Amino acid sequence: MDEDLEKLHASQTGVLYAAIGKFAVEFEMVCGSMRAVIMTILAKEGLANDAVKEILLADQTSEPLQSLVRSLAAETQALSEKDQKILAAIMNKVQRLTEARNDVLHAIWIIGWFAFEKEGFAKVPGTRLKKNKKGVATQRPQFQADDFNALTRQAEHLTSALGQVMNAFAFNETLEEQLALDSEGDITIIPREPKRF
Repeated sequence: MDEDLEKLHASQTGVLYAAIGKFAVEFEMVCGSMRAVIMTILAKEGLANDAVKEILLADQTSEPLQSLVRSLAAETQALSEKDQKILAAIMNKVQRLTEARNDVLHAIWIIGWFAFEKEGFAKVPGTRLKKNKKGVATQRPQFQADDFNALTRQAEHLTSALGQVMNAFAFNETLEEQLALDSEGDITIIPREPKRF
């Protein structure tokens, strides 16, 4: 076999596997940030035992964590209308990222020799079996490392935004002091001086 082709295969497939893995890890950081928001709320509401909080949140995946963040925030936080919109925008982005994560991690990706094209192995075809009310709705995405990396950047941004939510709840601040929501529904973290204890 051609040595250059072997090197290209190793390099490009390694980049793809790394991109998928990094997205999986960063997505779990989003879930960890939702757990931190929930634990902050529970602590402020009087639950001081960290072990009990961990038991309550053990085995909770993204969907139930999202539901808990929304419900606990609505019940315990004095959210202005603007704060409600900011939190809703963040949680809607988490929901969309969760759907993308499920599609990525539950798809069958043909990485390597079977996906070889003239340019090499940089594109990876996938198959995600799905159904809907009309029957089969199988998806056949065609990804490159940049597509997985874009999802990773979204996860990193949401982790940061959820960290700001946790800070606001912990210090009785408004979300709009920490986060800005533009007309497109994008969230920006407002730069601030760190809190001094």
